[in-house]
Amino acid sequence: SALAALALFPALSALRAARAASDEGRLELWRASLRLARRRPLTGWGPGTLELGLAREADVPFASAYGRRHTQSSAHNDLLHAAAVAGLPGLAASLVLWFLVFLTARSALASSLPGAAAAAAGLAALFVQSKVSPIPFGVLAAGGLYASCLVGAARPARLLAAAAPAGAILCLALGFAAFRGVAADRAHRRAKEAERAGRFPEAERALKEAARLDPSVTAPAYSRTLMLLTAARAAGPDRRPAFLEAAVTSALTLSQERPAVASGWHAL
Repeated sequence: SALAALALFPALSALRAARAASDEGRLELWRASLRLARRRPLTGWGPGTLELGLAREADVPFASAYGRRHTQSSAHNDLLHAAAVAGLPGLAASLVLWFLVFLTARSALASSLPGAAAAAAGLAALFVQSKVSPIPFGVLAAGGLYASCLVGAARPARLLAAAAPAGAILCLALGFAAFRGVAADRAHRRAKEAERAGRFPEAERALKEAARLDPSVTAPAYSRTLMLLTAARAAGPDRRPAFLEAAVTSALTLSQERPAVASGWHAL
């Protein structure tokens, strides 16, 4: 319980720090993702293409929420994301997967399997989280661990006992990653505030800090490219070429390091 609370605390802190603008942006993101799904209902747009598709579907409310040059690589809803990138077959597969998880959890709870209630609660939390935010790989791994505890192997008690140490280690790792993610988000917000105030060196330092704290995301590198473009517009003719060259270099580096992510190509 203590370990679970440790992993939950950073998430609660992040929720407390969230603003209403984030909720409005999520609603616009859902609407845009639904429009994408309707355009190609049978095949979807393909894995990894949501970011580019959303850039095409951006309307005035979406641009008001995310900015003219910003988009998202996730629909922040697993079912909408599956429908947009894989069409109705992908949506059906996601629904079948969740239905099987529900049946497994119900069977385990009915058989009074030791630890079933805790594992089912973890999967229920995962289900809710997947409807409002992208799920990190570590959290998916925890969900797989919980689901394996509910399968009901020949010796479920031993299975749970063997899984307990792995669950504790995973919980601590997720808690540490969540703390760093919250710190990275705060650094990113500081960078945005510094950029709006015209303090570009401070904004760049904060973006580098955000990238160091959470290297798995591309948002700081993408924001750095946009910040350099903003600095180029504000600079005089003698300094503008240097900022533009730095922006191009930043976008090229991002596209080369993460070729499957559309942020770098979109920045270019």
